[in-house]
Amino acid sequence: MAPTSSPDTRLVVIRGNSGSGKGTTAMALRSRYGRGIALVGQGNLRRHLLRERDRPGLASIGLIDLTVRYCLDQGYHLTSSPA
Repeated sequence: MAPTSSPDTRLVVIRGNSGSGKGTTAMALRSRYGRGIALVGQGNLRRHLLRERDRPGLASIGLIDLTVRYCLDQGYHLTSSPA
């Protein structure tokens, strides 16, 4: 696979317990910095797009990987959270 991103792009991964404010933090980052920041909600890809439950080895892992790499390769800064 080709190199991902550039020295100018950033990946921010937000983790925490349920209800701890991960989504709120991600949205605040996006609001603060505006265009050029992609928000990848892992739960949205897994639950809504693929309709998978959270278990090891699912197709959603590959989809998240491809989505993150694509956004970085297109020059987006990226925030990703489990929610």
